[in-house]
Amino acid sequence: MDARAHTVVGWLESRRILGRIAFVVVRDDAETRQLTVTDPPLIERLRAIRPQSLVRIHASRAGRDSARPDELEVDELDVLVNAPPLPFPVDRELADRTGPSLRTLLRHPAVRLRGRQERAIFRLQSDLLAILRAGLLDDGFVEVVTPRFLSDPSEGGAELLRAAYFGGEVSLSQSTQLYRQMLLPELSRVFELTSIFHADRHSTRWHLNEFGAIEVELDGISGLGDVIDATERLVGAVFAHLTGAARGLVADLGVAPPVTTDPLPRLHYADALDILRSRYGLDVADKYNLTPTGNRLLSEWIRENHGSDVAVLVGSPGRDAQFYDMMDPQRPEYTNTFIVLCRGVSFVHGGQRLHDLDDYDRSLRARGARRDSLRCYLDVVARGLRPHGGFSVAIARLQTAALQLDNVRRAVMFPRDSSILTP
Repeated sequence: MDARAHTVVGWLESRRILGRIAFVVVRDDAETRQLTVTDPPLIERLRAIRPQSLVRIHASRAGRDSARPDELEVDELDVLVNAPPLPFPVDRELADRTGPSLRTLLRHPAVRLRGRQERAIFRLQSDLLAILRAGLLDDGFVEVVTPRFLSDPSEGGAELLRAAYFGGEVSLSQSTQLYRQMLLPELSRVFELTSIFHADRHSTRWHLNEFGAIEVELDGISGLGDVIDATERLVGAVFAHLTGAARGLVADLGVAPPVTTDPLPRLHYADALDILRSRYGLDVADKYNLTPTGNRLLSEWIRENHGSDVAVLVGSPGRDAQFYDMMDPQRPEYTNTFIVLCRGVSFVHGGQRLHDLDDYDRSLRARGARRDSLRCYLDVVARGLRPHGGFSVAIARLQTAALQLDNVRRAVMFPRDSSILTP
């Protein structure tokens, strides 16, 4: 067989016919190849092939005597599937406001994911998941799998998604954190890639009813700072990848990766409120989740004063605490919790957990919660837990912030919200 011969089976991305010569770009696997066509009958056949059709091409290198010796020249062209007309161009830039709407994109996943920029988003997602997992494993964490169906959720409220279950009812997990805490006496450091569900009817650009997250628990800590340090090591590796090995994919999206510092700036929630009020005149409600405007302005202030697009916001008002949250011993009106902001978007939340049984009893009584619903978990606490904490990294929110996407749904292959249930 001629060593110069090549067979390419892939999708026709584009074609340019320039008189007696034509250029075609074919995507096979993750790569695109440009090939040259000089045979007149083949050029004529090209005119009838629609974009994104599946083709098989036999080609050979042009040879030393050619003006383009390294180019592949098409010898044979077979159309395996002449695809239907495209509902929209797949090569629109993400920032091109004349392109299809996001809802149109989501209705056509078979076409949406063929765009160069859309492919870059999900190849980066694969990279980020691999970096997060590798970073945790290298740091001594054990990967685990916990249930998604819960009889009694760790976080109650109206945002629970419920499902019928053999004549009864279960809730889909908002978090399986308590299971991971139960594993700490034996495994010490655990994590999992999980799905989180919320029955939230809002349909803003940040709301999803199902999203993926890396959730982490670690024990033997001396305080909240150890949890934040572990978080910084992990997300630091992600941002280093975006400015290093993945800079080509980031460049495909036409954006600049976030600027970060080591360590990340840390700001207490109370100080953040003071900045928003005094610097921007913002009337900020005294609750944990700042408004999107508050988060954006705070991130601008941090970039201006600390030179970082990413920062840690420490603490939250005690009245917003979950039953397992530890209070800040230095500021008892605040919890020992934190979030990480990137360009105004929170993508990590975490904190130090209670580990003493008496503290749990007081916390549950204050909320009027039923102790028996937590019997298995409290049995672990009664047998002794070391000081511990954890955090959750929301994958799609991380990508949306880091890649400056206009909607979190762009970072989810098949998003689910209150109006999207297919495909």
